[in-house]
Amino acid sequence: MLEADVDHLNPLAANMPIEQLYGTIRQHALLVSMKEIYGWLLMLAISCLLVLLVRSSDIRPVQVIHPKFKTLRKRIRHVLKFGQTATEDI
Repeated sequence: MLEADVDHLNPLAANMPIEQLYGTIRQHALLVSMKEIYGWLLMLAISCLLVLLVRSSDIRPVQVIHPKFKTLRKRIRHVLKFGQTATEDI
């Protein structure tokens, strides 16, 4: 059974009814889990942003992540001009 004297930091918890104490604990657990989910989503968003920034910058290796549109246009022109399939080039 949960008793009010487990929380030594909050003196108001000693005078709370047990139902209200359970509600307070449940609300606190919900807020902590929401903050944790928000933190994971924020780290995922930052990593996606970094990938997009590196992909469009000059520091990325050439054609490792995604080819540029100029390269794609050249390959398409080459295929249309000589009639080769895209798999024969590779």
